[in-house]
Amino acid sequence: MCKDTESCTSSSSSNNQRKAEEVIIGNAKAIQKLRELITLPLLFPHEANKLQTGLLLCGPPGTGKRSLVRAVVEECGANLTIISPDTVYSTNAGESERTLREAFSEASSHTALGKSSVIFIDEIDTLCPPRNS
Repeated sequence: MCKDTESCTSSSSSNNQRKAEEVIIGNAKAIQKLRELITLPLLFPHEANKLQTGLLLCGPPGTGKRSLVRAVVEECGANLTIISPDTVYSTNAGESERTLREAFSEASSHTALGKSSVIFIDEIDTLCPPRNS
């Protein structure tokens, strides 16, 4: 478990594990906010239901949203599940729902073991288009 949100690298991690700032240049506010989302529920489990549980990263394709999340999650030793349109869409009835259910079930299993879990939904605008379209 992380000692603080400044450096959430756990003592059980390998020594050559890099901090997110070594992988992602800039975006200090986003890196810190992600660290807080990942570590605070573990640091304060009795207050976890009062803490923020989500974060929306928006920007044009290729700006590093996925890389940012991956770098912070790896630094913190959390579980990462990436959901993207190509992993969700299926021609078989019920397959998309099953894929989503499994992703959230896996995240819940990791959380039950005391490990943070992050579900990154990539290209959510493709998965959830506006209702008027």
